[in-house]
Formats: sequence, structure tokens, C-alpha cells
Amino acid sequence: VWTLPAAAGFYLKKLAWPFPLNFCITEISIPVYTGVFIALALLVLGLVLRRRYGIPVWLLVALASFAPALPVALADVAWTRYAERYPYLSVPVVCLSAGSLYRKADPGWARRLSVLGVTFLIILGTGTFFRVHTWQSKEMLWADTVKKNPDNGKALYKYGSVLGEKAGLVYFKRAVEKARDRDWRDYSMLALAHDLAQKGGLEAPVGLVEKALAIRSDPENCRQALAILVPIAGQHPEKEPGLRDLLIQCHECAYSGRPGPAHLFALFSLHRNNADQANMLK
Repeated sequence: VWTLPAAAGFYLKKLAWPFPLNFCITEISIPVYTGVFIALALLVLGLVLRRRYGIPVWLLVALASFAPALPVALADVAWTRYAERYPYLSVPVVCLSAGSLYRKADPGWARRLSVLGVTFLIILGTGTFFRVHTWQSKEMLWADTVKKNPDNGKALYKYGSVLGEKAGLVYFKRAVEKARDRDWRDYSMLALAHDLAQKGGLEAPVGLVEKALAIRSDPENCRQALAILVPIAGQHPEKEPGLRDLLIQCHECAYSGRPGPAHLFALFSLHRNNADQANMLK
């Protein structure tokens, strides 16, 4: 119930203090950022009661500018539940609000607002410098992300993919060992299975494929699984009967996502080998 207020507090804080920079923010401190939101709400209420509407109006406009990002915090519908890029549209709001408040302020307050504005620009400029310096290449971006999220399966898989199958194996293995299923653990399992199959493995890659499909059996995963299983079945004909059910499952799933004659012919052949005439005629 406190997730949405905490997310609002998190983004309002990000507008004033963007650090630490993190490309993959999956969790925040709900009590801390709920406290930030409540403090700002009390500030707004106090100003409204004193009939000072400038800051409350601009805070509400800023909140509205990133409001579409708030529901993302409730479920895994995006790459990450929280991201500093979500309030990018709020930056012009901050600039306009600063100009408006400065124009309407008394001379004494105008000087203070000038100092505050310069400080704010220095903070944003510093953040931009570090962002550009740290994230200037894919390797540096994902290395920094993994450093700040050492057990996040999505970050580990992406960094392993950028490094390539050989150098990235250690990150795929870490993802399989430590990541949650919902954080792309199945993708790392399939990457490991592919490497093991290329090295001549049999039981280990098949086991990883089965575990990956138990997590997410979608057409993309099934196509990746077929790229592993079909060569294994071809190189070890004696093992092919034990793989038929898994191959049939993968072909049917892959066909549902991208229909094609290759999957139909493979299914026909597999059902024929099983002497399953009913399914052959489908």
C-alpha cells in the first residue's frame, strides 16, 4: 500500500539529488521514501494553509509529469521497477518552476534562489559528467550495473551477453546460482546450456534446458532450447528417444509464436518415431 507514495518520494528526491547513479534499480527503502513523500506533503499543506501556492503547484506539476511511471513500481512490467530516466520529463518542470519562483520572489529571496539554482545546476552537471564517463560503452555500463547489483539476474545476464559466451560464463553461472527466477535466470541457464552442449555435454545442458523452460516456456526460450537440443539429439542418436517429449514441447511452443513448415515437419517426424499416428495427422 505504501509502494506508490514511496515511489513518488523516490522520484522527487531524484530530481533534487540524482545520486547514486544506477541503471538497474529494483528495490528502494519503502519507509525512507514514504517519509520523504509525507514530509513534502506536509510542506505543501502548510504552504497552502498560508495561501502560498507557488511551490505546491509546481510540486504537483512535477508529480504529474512522472505519474505514468508510478504503476511500474507495482509489478515487473518493465526492465526495472525504478529508473532515474522515468522523471526526465520533470526536468523542464523544475527549470520552469525555478524561473517562475525567481521572477516572483522578493529581492532578498531572489539572491537565495540564485544560490540554490547554481547549486542545483552543479549537482545536475556533476551527475551528467559521471553518467557520461561511467556509461560511455556497453561494457562499462554493465560492469558498473553489476558492481552495484551483484546478485541481479538481469544485470548479470546482460553483462555476460556483452562480454560474450566465454568471458561472460562466470556471470551466467552467478545468475543461475543467486538470481531470482523472475530476473531472467532462465536466460542465463540457456546460455550455460549452450556452452556445455558445445563442449560435448549431454545430461548437464539438457537439465539446464528443462529448468529454464520450467521458469518460462515461451516461444523465444523454446527456440533457444531447440538450438541446444537438436544438435545433441543428432550427435547422440541413442539419446534421441529420451528427448522426444522435450523436443515436441519446444517445437509446439516455437510454432505457436512463429508458425513455419520446419516446426511442422519436425513434429511430424517426432510423432512418427513415437508411432503416434493421431498427432502425426494434425
